[in-house]
Amino acid sequence: IQGNTIAHGMAGPGHGIRVERGTGNTLRRNAIYANAGGGIVLSEGGNAILAAPAISSASRSGASGTACPGCTVELFSDASDEGRVYEGSTVADAAGHFTFAAPGRLTGPYITATATDAEGNTSEFSAPVGLNRAWLPAILKMR
Repeated sequence: IQGNTIAHGMAGPGHGIRVERGTGNTLRRNAIYANAGGGIVLSEGGNAILAAPAISSASRSGASGTACPGCTVELFSDASDEGRVYEGSTVADAAGHFTFAAPGRLTGPYITATATDAEGNTSEFSAPVGLNRAWLPAILKMR
């Protein structure tokens, strides 16, 4: 599943994409957002329940963290915990560390990531990480 908009899932659990039991389901460069349930949900062994990446830091210029070694990590911006705007991809090194340098500025306000392994299994979205916003305290002081 690549290059699709998957949004506003409301029926039943309202997930954007749910992968059950099968493996090798590659989910790339999709705009997944505003779903009542999870954006990507793996259950009953779907996609080998590949672990989502962990983002350790994020700023307007990029992000870093850990994922499965050798996995392709895709980064997204969203207003919540899904992936509305595809920002780009990188590959985790042999120890599982990844660094993504944005070609421009990341949209935010939150960054999420997915991992895809060599067998084509794609993970759920990572936990969202907020971008550093140096201007926020200045705005709050103005109020």
